[in-house]
Amino acid sequence: MGKKNRKIRGVKPAAETAKTSAPQIEIKNLKYLVWALLAFIFILSLYIRAVLPYDTIFVGNIVAFASDDAVYQMRLVENTIKTFPQRISYDPWTYYPYGSSIHFGPLMSQMIAALAIIEGFIFDGGAPSQRTIDVVGAYFPAVMGALVVFPTYLIARNLSNRFGGLLSAFMIAVLPGQFLQRSLLGFTDHHVLETLFSTLTIAFFIVAVKKARDSGAGYSHLRNRNWAVLRTPLVFSILAGISYAAYQLAWPAASLMGGIIVVGSIAVAIFEHLRSRRIDHVVVPGTVMFTVALLLILPYIDFSRGFDAFFLSWFHITVTISGALAFVILAVVAHELDKRDYASYYYPLTLGALALVELIVLRLALPSFYSMFLGLLSIVTQRTTGGANTIAEAMSMFYENYGYGPVFTFARVYDDFTVWGFWFALIGLAVLAYDMLKKGKEEKVIVFFWSLIMLFAIYAQVRFSYYFAVNVAILSGYVVSRISGAAMEFVEWKGIETEIGGIRSPDDLHTFILDNVKLQHVLALLLILHVSYLLLSAPYGRAMDEGRWGSGAMRGYFPWYEAATWMRENTPSFEKDLPYYGVYKKPPAGEKYLYPDSAYGVMSWWDYGHIITYWAHRIPNANPFQAGIGGGLSHAPGASTFLTAKSEEEANDVLNLLGIKGKPGARYIVSNAYMA
Repeated sequence: MGKKNRKIRGVKPAAETAKTSAPQIEIKNLKYLVWALLAFIFILSLYIRAVLPYDTIFVGNIVAFASDDAVYQMRLVENTIKTFPQRISYDPWTYYPYGSSIHFGPLMSQMIAALAIIEGFIFDGGAPSQRTIDVVGAYFPAVMGALVVFPTYLIARNLSNRFGGLLSAFMIAVLPGQFLQRSLLGFTDHHVLETLFSTLTIAFFIVAVKKARDSGAGYSHLRNRNWAVLRTPLVFSILAGISYAAYQLAWPAASLMGGIIVVGSIAVAIFEHLRSRRIDHVVVPGTVMFTVALLLILPYIDFSRGFDAFFLSWFHITVTISGALAFVILAVVAHELDKRDYASYYYPLTLGALALVELIVLRLALPSFYSMFLGLLSIVTQRTTGGANTIAEAMSMFYENYGYGPVFTFARVYDDFTVWGFWFALIGLAVLAYDMLKKGKEEKVIVFFWSLIMLFAIYAQVRFSYYFAVNVAILSGYVVSRISGAAMEFVEWKGIETEIGGIRSPDDLHTFILDNVKLQHVLALLLILHVSYLLLSAPYGRAMDEGRWGSGAMRGYFPWYEAATWMRENTPSFEKDLPYYGVYKKPPAGEKYLYPDSAYGVMSWWDYGHIITYWAHRIPNANPFQAGIGGGLSHAPGASTFLTAKSEEEANDVLNLLGIKGKPGARYIVSNAYMA
């Protein structure tokens, strides 16, 4: 009962699978042309990000980094240069009198610091000058953002064809909104690395799976050390692992991408098993990827933090090991069911039962990990409400807050992806779902689940918009490539395709047109050009405008720069007693830092804390990490309770509660019109 003779088939060779793929526009010897077009797209992307906003960022001797987190990232870069390669994990130069643990991953600081050190050696003859550090830091996000065109092309190329790949690459190069804004000159924050490394992880993993499928690579080849078969799949699996590790070291909450790959791979395994195919070509790359990532993040783990998704901790070790084990379980369950001749539908049922058991065990054995896991999951599954909905990054992309409450709207979606871009992407997701169910190709399954999860993520929080930009580019390029493929097939393009490759001179071209090109071919090309224009024209125009506006760093920048510079030069310095650059020892949890007597705090609203640290070299009581805000039900001392105090006595009480060694918690107050 429930058993059925199943003949396990290997994966179809590449030649066979190609026969069932969608019609493609393929011309001989296109490789160099594609490379040239990709290079052009990269240069265009870099031009938009680095050249257009130049005058808004480089003003005289000032490099106007985006306020809030970008200026603090540069504080970390400068410190890392002094202590290279170590990046501080705790900083007493913010959130007086406690100091802040740094939840930013260390990789971005180390990358910029390394580049600045190299440039300093070449151009400054030794240690990098402040100008060199600032220039490298300002250009870093623009270059990283422009590089995203390459993994985007790689994914889209494997999903459809070269035409779809180039369309998607061009789309991500010119797409306006959050991704562009966070990869502009001077927006030196970790967001651009999140997008780059998450996209690279998906791209390398897809290629690894396809190479393993085409070569028939599996566990038997690992046991027999058949490197001729394994070499290419293993190389891309290792690259996927390196990218995933880099992603985690750039943003510790990157475990999300590991979960997406596991979910997509489980779906692939189920599709393959239901079709009586082996799943080794998915299992081997996944196991290798997570193992490599684990080895690379281990040196950065802070074991004292327990299970914390937002600091590199036991949570990341557990998640990464679980990812590797998930692929092993996929293989073991498939093998055992096949050995016992169980019907194929037992495979998803068994996996579901095992997942349920695992959740129960986690809840009982590791309750802190279980709670952290659910909390991380809720970030992409639940729309924020209440107080969290006042934080710009945490709001849903589909809701706007008005006086009478949140209202559903597409306004933000259209701002970031344009009207045609968003709806083409949704159509592309639907077409991809159809193709996935019909053919079950691994790359289609993985991209579908990745895109679907990221769509849910932007519904939950707008911050994921700069991730979903890549999905919009890939999905919209995919649907246009399918339209073009259908049009070419309808007009029998395949019949003249080989003739195009033989064109070597103007005479050949003239003969080719007279002998082969018909009205239907011209109409098909016009249709393709029109659809491509609809998709790309609006993003291109918007990107050019947003590039010229810059990251918005200069709006209100000079008053704060001048005030902070004045404070640095005209108030008592304590850098001799508390070095601005150095490695600092974190005090026990909940205790105040042991500051020297000369140190003091500066009270301002939390938005401006990093500016005070970076430009004034003074210690703010509150910062954009939302530390030191105070208030709440307990009326904790902090910026909110001080700035809303109803009397001088009440305000002094707040400062006294923040104080150490018998002196108030702040010596100076910095305010602007918004706080007044």
